[in-house]
Amino acid sequence: DVEIRTLVKEGSPAKAILETIEEEDIDLVVIGSSGKSGIDKFLMGSVADKVVKSAKCCGLVIH
Repeated sequence: DVEIRTLVKEGSPAKAILETIEEEDIDLVVIGSSGKSGIDKFLMGSVADKVVKSAKCCGLVIH
């Protein structure tokens, strides 16, 4: 069985996701990517990119 939950948190999205991964001992995080590139990605940052690079679990990015 696979447990799926939805959480709502305040603050920086990447930070909140990474904290939840640690707190809940998550095995896999599935995250969407907006597909921004170039200067838009540089200015806005990329939550998916930050999470995948920093998470201590497997990540699946949906584009």
